Amino acid sequence: MSPMSPSRRHHLAFLVLWLSLILTTSFYAHEKAFWFDEILTLGIASTEPGPPMWQAMTAGFEFNPPLPYLAMHVAESLLGRGEFRSRLPFLLASWLAVLLLYFAFLRQGSPAAGLWAICLWLHTDALSYFYEARSYAFVFLGATLLLVSWSLRRPLARTLGLYAGLLIALLAHMWALVLLPVLGFFVLEALWRERRLDWPPALALLAATPTLALYPPLVSATRGVRFLNPIYQGELLPLYHEVLDNLPFVLFLLLLTGLLRGLPLALPPAPLQRFSALLLAAPLLVFTGTRLSGSPFMERYVLLASLGAAMALAPLLAGWFRPARLLVVPLLALLLGHRYYTELTTVPRVWEVTRPLARLAQLPSSPAPVYFASGIDFLPFHYYATPAQRERLHLVTDRERAIRFTGSDGLDSALIPASPWLGLHHPIASFSSLPPCFWLLDKDHRLNWFRPALVEAGYRLTDHSHITPSLLLSCRARNLPIP
Repeated sequence: MSPMSPSRRHHLAFLVLWLSLILTTSFYAHEKAFWFDEILTLGIASTEPGPPMWQAMTAGFEFNPPLPYLAMHVAESLLGRGEFRSRLPFLLASWLAVLLLYFAFLRQGSPAAGLWAICLWLHTDALSYFYEARSYAFVFLGATLLLVSWSLRRPLARTLGLYAGLLIALLAHMWALVLLPVLGFFVLEALWRERRLDWPPALALLAATPTLALYPPLVSATRGVRFLNPIYQGELLPLYHEVLDNLPFVLFLLLLTGLLRGLPLALPPAPLQRFSALLLAAPLLVFTGTRLSGSPFMERYVLLASLGAAMALAPLLAGWFRPARLLVVPLLALLLGHRYYTELTTVPRVWEVTRPLARLAQLPSSPAPVYFASGIDFLPFHYYATPAQRERLHLVTDRERAIRFTGSDGLDSALIPASPWLGLHHPIASFSSLPPCFWLLDKDHRLNWFRPALVEAGYRLTDHSHITPSLLLSCRARNLPIP
């Protein structure tokens, strides 16, 4: 039997890697409970496309373009609602993005580097968003389609591919607009070096630019919500650390292994090299843009930097380990197995919400109401609660106290305009309307302001955490006697 050619080995390795990704992310999507952001997506996706959906999108609690809502609406119309079924369009987009990333390196003659790029990318924070019902999988799909389309030879196919990549990304998330200067750089580079206009990317940019007209109404609708994460207001280094996740640790292990032999320097093929460098600059562009515009900012808005890091480092590692293929296979299998396992341990399961709900239903009737310290905690409990359980669940918003204690309103104020689409039938209370005694469920979220505000207002807080996995407190005004 003739030995398998290197290209066939690479393709077989990719197939195994891709199938492992499909199986694991499908399992994560099936098991993970919908969280705050995804429930907002569910609320908008439940409306009819057209004016009703646009009304929900501009109500002031979301600022994403329409693609994720339309995709979920179609999936739920065909398959019904469920953790896996509602997330299926986003899973498909992420799986296709990984396929395109490998194909981009394959077209440049570097299939081994493509495998390394995928492995490195899976070790970043991007993996957690491959199966989440939000915009990011479509942004990944648009970016990787740009990578593949750039190397196409026929001008028409190249133009259409670049335009499709931009359109998918821009219709998925507002800050995918960082891809515009990426493509613009290549147009200017051709003008500078070759004294000619590279028509396909120029036409793609021109055709995709009108999409930006969707953004101003979405941004202005959310301008009153202050949920800029204070962790990232001062410096960029923690932001890169958050986005790259445990990639530095993996690189350290690989570097130790590579030091056992010479480390030949290998760079990505020229177009991919410049793409990766520009994607790595995404955090700086988005960070600056949000500071100047006053629009919301979270670290996941710059996940394209993780793709840039994986693309930049992959050819280097492929060069290091080319003579030691027998070492690479078990090493990568071990690293990916560990990555999949650590991701599984962080997935909040549906039962982690439903079991505490059952225990909350058994709480003594006095104090009866159950208040939540954060809207991020409240919304999943409200979503999975039965109608009878929902009668006891409440959320308090107080913009002034939230900003004073945490520098942010913690997304809570966004739930007020979202109420009609999320089924929040009872009004969300203000701090001044709190009853003299109630239960407080607190998962100690980093943007929590409620507990210090209660202490300041003179409430007595008693710990009952043995009842639920989360911190459960009974709260009584100091002028009430302890029963």
